Amino acid sequence: EDAQYSCSTFMLYLVCDNKYPQLEVHNILLNEHFKKGIQAPFQGKSSRKPSLYVYCPSRIDPARVPEGHEMISVTVRVPNLKAHPCQWTEKQKNRMIKNILRMLETHLGLEDIQQHVICAQCRTPQHMLQGFNCYEGASFGLAPLRQQSGMYRPSVKARHIDGLYFVGDSVQPGAGVSLVLKSAKRGIQR
Repeated sequence: EDAQYSCSTFMLYLVCDNKYPQLEVHNILLNEHFKKGIQAPFQGKSSRKPSLYVYCPSRIDPARVPEGHEMISVTVRVPNLKAHPCQWTEKQKNRMIKNILRMLETHLGLEDIQQHVICAQCRTPQHMLQGFNCYEGASFGLAPLRQQSGMYRPSVKARHIDGLYFVGDSVQPGAGVSLVLKSAKRGIQR
């Protein structure tokens, strides 16, 4: 079977010694060519001006960081390692980090963020592959294509081994935290 897999993600985790009240808990920055940018990772390309998902958990849980600080994570869609076998060298990671920080400054009004970052870590498709065993670093498992959705996804129950159940976004019912939890619940109930 020739399964097609989702894109991967580049994730940037920041701790800043400054508050950014203009951020909500969930923030989405859509680039001007949204459709093209969303499709690019599936074609093995990265966008210079990608859309960003910016999560700021310290907005609802200030105890996560010292007073006057902010915790921010940024997710960018990038190609999985099959679509683009990138090594994600330090130079490439640093270029992506600088690009993200520049976008946060210019498009979300975090003008001085680069001066206030006290801790920065990133995760690449290699981390998805090695740390989470995601096939080819595909962050979301099987691609959300009609022929790979719903009943066409692999079953939760193993066909040839009694009592073996699969959990995750590549099995029925599909991707997303709520659906992954449903697949786990289905396995437990059997």
